Amino acid sequence: MLNEAKVKKYRWHDNRHTFCSSLVQAGKSLKVVQELAGHRDIKMTAPVRPSRSAIQTRAIRRCFQDELNRRSF
Repeated sequence: MLNEAKVKKYRWHDNRHTFCSSLVQAGKSLKVVQELAGHRDIKMTAPVRPSRSAIQTRAIRRCFQDELNRRSF
């Protein structure tokens, strides 16, 4: 499957990064992510935080979505 997708470098550990990033993007706290990832120290989890621009983009989308939901077409 990786060859078909033309993925050159793949490490199984990359799944952990994806898992943690997805949790943070879904709004889970770093403490929850730390516990689910099995990190002993929150410093291991902290780099997973999404960038400020990613947070701002989600906030803007939510605002627009809320507004669209209020309007009836």
